[in-house]
Amino acid sequence: MTRMGVHMNSKLTGVVSAAVLLAATVQSASALPARLGLGFGASGGVPVAGHLVEGRFTMPPAAFVEYCNNWSSQCDGGGGGQPMALDGDRWEELRRVNASVNGRIQPKADPAHEDHWTLGADAGDCDEYAVQKRQALADRGWPASALTLTVARLSNGDGHLVLVVRTDRGEFVLDNLRQDVVAADRANYRWLMRQSAMHPKLWVRVNGSAHESIDVARLRREEQPVAATPAAMRADPADVTGATPKASVRSDSQSTLMNYLLNR
Repeated sequence: MTRMGVHMNSKLTGVVSAAVLLAATVQSASALPARLGLGFGASGGVPVAGHLVEGRFTMPPAAFVEYCNNWSSQCDGGGGGQPMALDGDRWEELRRVNASVNGRIQPKADPAHEDHWTLGADAGDCDEYAVQKRQALADRGWPASALTLTVARLSNGDGHLVLVVRTDRGEFVLDNLRQDVVAADRANYRWLMRQSAMHPKLWVRVNGSAHESIDVARLRREEQPVAATPAAMRADPADVTGATPKASVRSDSQSTLMNYLLNR
C-alpha cells in the first residue's frame, strides 16, 4: 500500500505538473497578440491588435500640406494624448463609421498625376474616405492623437491612404477597400508613413510590415544615435504614393524638423 501510495502520489504530481504547464502555456499564448502584434484574440467581443512600429520624423505627403491649408482645424493641436480606451460600444462605433462612410462616398479617382484630399466630399478616392472617417470619429469624441492618417502601399504597388486608430487594445484600420475594421498588423499592406500622435501636423515613417514588425522592433531597441548631418531635402522612392513623389528630410535634429512642420 505504501509503495502504491508513493506511485499514485508521483503520478498525481505528474498530472498536476502537466496541468500547470498547460495552463501557463495557454496564458502565455493568449498574451502573444498584445506583445507581438499577431492580431488574434478578443475579450467580450472586442478584438486585440498589434501596433505599427514608428521610425523617424519625415515630411508629410504634399497633399496633406494642401489639405491643412484648406481645412486648418483638422491639423491644429490635439496631440500627445493616450490611445483611446476600446470597449464594446467604441468598437461598434468604429465599425459603423467605417461602413457608413464607405457606403456614402462614391468611388472617383483623382485626375492623373494629381492628389487632393477633400473633406465632406460625396465622391473621391481613398483620401476622401480616410479624412471623412477621421472627422466622423472626432465628432463622436475620439481624440486627435488616436486618429492617424496613414500611407501604405498595396500589393500592386499603388499608394493608399487609410485611417489607423490607436487604442489600448492595439491599432485598427478603417479602409475603403473593405467593410470590416481590421487589425493594423493583419491588413497585408506595406506601411510607409503616418501622422504622429504628438501632433496632427507631424508625420513619422512606419518601418516594417506585418511579417517584419517584430524584428524591426528589436532593431530599434538596439539602434544607436545617428551622427548629426546638415539639413537637406531629397526625393525618396520609398515615399511615392501613386504618381506623386513625396519629399523626405534629413535634419541636424528631430526638433528642427518638428519646428519646420509645425510652423508651415
